[in-house]
Amino acid sequence: MEIVRTTFSDRVDEINTYYSFLVFMESGLSSGSTNLQLNNSVHVITPMLQKTIYANVYMHLYNLVESTITLLIKAVERQIQNDVRENGIGILKDEIRQLWVRYMAGTHDILVPESRLEKAINLCNYFIDNIPFELTIPKGGGGNWDNENIRLLAQRMGFTLNIPRAINTAVKRPIKDNRGVIQLITYTRNKLAHGEISFSECGDDLTLTSINQLIEITRNYLEAVINGFDDYLNRTLYRTVA
Repeated sequence: MEIVRTTFSDRVDEINTYYSFLVFMESGLSSGSTNLQLNNSVHVITPMLQKTIYANVYMHLYNLVESTITLLIKAVERQIQNDVRENGIGILKDEIRQLWVRYMAGTHDILVPESRLEKAINLCNYFIDNIPFELTIPKGGGGNWDNENIRLLAQRMGFTLNIPRAINTAVKRPIKDNRGVIQLITYTRNKLAHGEISFSECGDDLTLTSINQLIEITRNYLEAVINGFDDYLNRTLYRTVA
């Protein structure tokens, strides 16, 4: 979990540095200066450029969300693999066994018959040849990691992700188009990634206040998610008897 927390902290620092630049730029614009000067070169910060720069915060925040969830999944996989290799597959609760069978047999993959047969043989070989236990947990929400998909991920792993009430309320409170903060970040990131909206259009209604709100709520929520997964691993809640 140390890797998760260190990476999370580093990426939060990146976002905070970016926000500090936005504040610096805004203060210059507010004082009437619209030029960014480097030596003898001058670049004019137009309203469209300002909106474009503001909109990038959605990409930064979604990067933080997806990287955090990806690293949490890897942390779970590592601990479960080490535990099973030492104590046997019998320690696992049904939810994790289902994820393992899904991984080994490719039950949810679109496969040609030959590949499906190969997967089935690999599953048999695990028991016959005593192959080391491996687990890859299907991400499921890749590209669409909002608070609901994160909750469902925890549920598939066999635990309830308990988010403190104040943070949960802040995350779920609609702020635009009837979407909460994490849902809005995911939705907007996807629209940008698929070319459905321009960056300047995306940043049209952003202010420093609203950007700071997005950052703060996202950070608080992900810290709570990390704590929830940390508790899951510390208490070995993936076991039949923790």
